[in-house]
Parts: sequence; C-alpha cells; structure tokens
Amino acid sequence: MKLITPRQVSMADRYAAETMGVSIIEMIESAAEALFRRCVCFRRVTVLCGGGNNGADGLCAAQKLYRHGVSVKVWIVGKNGLSGSNDNCRFFLDKLSAQGIIVKELDLEKDISLYEKDLEKDISDCNAVLECILGTGFVPGRRAKTDNSLYKVFEIVNGKSEYTVSADIAAGVNGENGETGINAVCADETLTFAYLKPGHVILPGKARCGKVTVVPVSVPEEAYGASVDTFFEAFCKEDLKRIKKMLPVRDPFGHKGSFGKVLVIAGSEGMTGAAILGTRACLRSGAGLCYLAAPRGLLGIYETTVPEAVKVPLGEAKDKWLKPEFCEQLVSLAEGMDAVLIGPGVGRRDETLALVREFLKRCTCPNIIADADGLRALTENPKEIKTVFENRNVVLTPHWGEITYLLGDKAKDCKGRLDAVKNCSENYGAVTVLKGNDSITYKDEKHYTVNTTGNSGMATGGSGDVLAGIVASFLAAGMSAYDAARVGVFVHGLAGDMAKEKLTEFSMTAGDVAECLGDAFKRIINDNGEG
Repeated sequence: MKLITPRQVSMADRYAAETMGVSIIEMIESAAEALFRRCVCFRRVTVLCGGGNNGADGLCAAQKLYRHGVSVKVWIVGKNGLSGSNDNCRFFLDKLSAQGIIVKELDLEKDISLYEKDLEKDISDCNAVLECILGTGFVPGRRAKTDNSLYKVFEIVNGKSEYTVSADIAAGVNGENGETGINAVCADETLTFAYLKPGHVILPGKARCGKVTVVPVSVPEEAYGASVDTFFEAFCKEDLKRIKKMLPVRDPFGHKGSFGKVLVIAGSEGMTGAAILGTRACLRSGAGLCYLAAPRGLLGIYETTVPEAVKVPLGEAKDKWLKPEFCEQLVSLAEGMDAVLIGPGVGRRDETLALVREFLKRCTCPNIIADADGLRALTENPKEIKTVFENRNVVLTPHWGEITYLLGDKAKDCKGRLDAVKNCSENYGAVTVLKGNDSITYKDEKHYTVNTTGNSGMATGGSGDVLAGIVASFLAAGMSAYDAARVGVFVHGLAGDMAKEKLTEFSMTAGDVAECLGDAFKRIINDNGEG
C-alpha cells in the first residue's frame, strides 16, 4: 500500500487546482462528504474545526449533517479564533451562519480556562466528536505559544468524548513521521483522504489514529502521478499478492545448492537458543543449506535441536563462545556462502566483538545481515564499518535500544523512529530494519517501508533471531538487501499473526513464530487476491 507525505498531498492538490481545474472548494466538498457519511448515524455530533482547510472540511460536513437532521455543535479552534480562519473556512462559516448554526470560537491565544467548561459540556452531551482541528500538518513545538492550549483541548476530547472520528489524522500527530508532542487526540477511527500518511503507521502516531480508513477525494489520480516523485510504502495483509511475486522463485529442477547457502555465526553459552531460532527460521524460509558455525563446546546442543543444519565446530571442547582465533576458519568458510548471518546470542565479551569486527573486514561474502549483540561490534568505528560495507548487500536489524547505541551521540538529536532509522542507514551504509510494532525498513530517502503485520505476542525473547534467519535466507536466494529485509519483516509478522491465532498473544513464543512460518508462506502462496 502506498504512503504519501503531507507535503506531497499539498503538491498534488496544487497541481490539480492549477493544471486540472479542480477547485479547492471541490476538494473540501468531497472530503466533507466522506466525513458526513461516516457521522450521519450519530444523533448529536460536536464538530471541532481548525482555521485551515482541515477545519473547512469539518465545517462543510457540519452543514451536511445539519441538513440531515443531526444535532450539531460547531467550534473553531485556532489562533485568533474565528478571525484567524482562512478564506475557505470563512466560505463555509457564512453558509453555516445563513442556516442559523451558531459557531463557537476557542482562541488559542487566550486563556483556555475561558472556554474549558463550555467545551467539556458540548463534548459530554454528544454521541461523537468529529475532530478536524489540524489535519496532517502538525509539527510539535512549531507553535510554541499555542501548543499548550492545543494539548489542553486534546486532553478534554480524550477525557470527555464518547467516540472520536478524526479527519485525515488525529490532531497532534505529525503526518510526516508519526511524532507527537506531549499529547494528541486519541481517535477511535480516522478517515484519511486518498492515501495513508506515514503518521498513520509509525508510532507513536499510529497508536493515536484508531482504525484508519482511506477514502477517495476529488483530486484525480493523475495529479499524484504527475506531482509526486516518490511513494513510500506500508506492507499490510492486503498486499499478499504483491508479496507472493516478490518471494524468491523456486526452480522445479533445482537442488539444495540452488536455493542459497547461509552461514550462521551465532550463539554462546547460555544463549544457544538465538542460534537455534535463527538457523531454524533460515531453513523454514527456503534456504537450501544452512551452516551453523559454533564453538565446539556447544556442538552437542545444536546436533539435537537443528539436525538439518551443517554444523561447523570451532576451537576445542572447552570453548563455549566465539574468539578471535576462529576468524581465519570463518573467513575461509564464508567464501563459498551466499549470505552470512552474524550476531544473535554471541554475547558482549570484548574478544567476541573483536572477532565480529575482524570477520566483517575480511569476509568476502557479498550478502551480510548483522543482528543483536553483533551490532555492538560496529560502534567502535562507524566510518570504517561503512567503508567495509561498500558494494555489499548489508542488513542491520536493531530494536530501539540497539539503534540508540548504534547512533551514539546522534541518538539524542533524532526526532522519532523514522529519523533514527534514516540516520542509522546513512551512518553505516546499510539497509536498516528498526524493529517494533511498526517495523521500518529503510534504504534511502526515497525508499522506506513500514510494516503492519505482527502483534504484541512477538515481544518476546528470540523473536528478532527468527527475523534475522528469514532475511538471511532471502538474501541467499538473490533478493536485494532492501527487498529481503522488508519482505522478511512482513513474513515474520504474518507468522506471528498465525501463531496468535493458534495460541493467543499471551502464550506464543519465538519458537512458535518460527514453527508458523510454513503457515505464513502457505497463506501468501495460496492467496486468491482477496487479501
């Protein structure tokens, strides 16, 4: 599913108005029609409007609701209240006035306590709030003088509204990146126009928008094609047919060497599960051969838990973690591999991290995924690592805690998750997956994908190791780093959803996610196009 930023929406609107003869009033009328159709089922509606075009959508919708017998109370919430409204708002304010509808004003420049009780009463007395205050253009901190008053309005809506419908995006959410200030409207549902915006699918904004429905507007599709150079993406369950086409092709005449050879360098005493889960997921995702390189002292564990993998013993029987002296053997082994997965469960010993760094410098395998503790090895000299990664397909898979130490001092300057994953990819010259409820796969400023599969049951130890194994398998099969990562994240989340269906979010484990990979692939491959 395509994502479009608020800036791009403005470009398309302007193109439609200037080149295609579609007036702004027409656009507002079509947006208002969708809002009206959703809210006409409520008997009493309080409509909160800002002074811009999003507010004009609400004013127009209020007029339609009134005509159809809905009791409406209308507020203008903005800087300087009614007098601060734009020409489009005033156009519809005049129409409301002609029908005898009183519009109250809340001037954000004045003391909010002047309006608080009246606003609370109007919201408490209605069945639903139609919230059209800001639209997608909110940037926390930009309106420093009025933000605190806005936040108080949001607090009243959240505390008093029986049901809230937001227009385009919940007020207080930045449509560009999902960031919020100290507060935002918590909508039960959002009607957004033409396309999803990044703020609908990236946390914390995602959590504020409720159920999001995309509704058409009068802007012709050609306006977006002509004015927007880049569409970002969100992968959701409706994209099964597309995901199926992106999966590696299985040659019916192939053999085990045809479907990718993966070297897994993972695990240590006490964390053998990471290596087991990553290897098992790799094999469950189509890899023809998976080599698990392990300290000899741990080999017995792996022989019984992942019998399908080729085990490569390192060192002596007393060795139970990775050491620098294993580097030569690992570099030689990697020469014949299609992809290398390094890091899950390797631990944080200085000597192990030194091995990871040295291996990455000398490894000739073109496809690498670094995960978990292995990411810590990259932070000693990011510039050197970026040079090492040049001309390779590299995927990094940090969660939020891991990306903060990957970024070091730069982390404190990042404005949210999208900014963090962008900086990480630029710093290390790699595709980065920032894991979470809204996992973001970022390649460059024109290519990022937000994932929507998965659930809270996946927030459990070992889940990331399963993801790493899936991505490694896709890399070995010849997918680009970007596609391997974003499709891997989708499949991982879908397997998690299948595990949830069987076990609930409370009872599922990372091992259950790995076991459900077959169910996930089955659902994708057998998709009939209905999603």
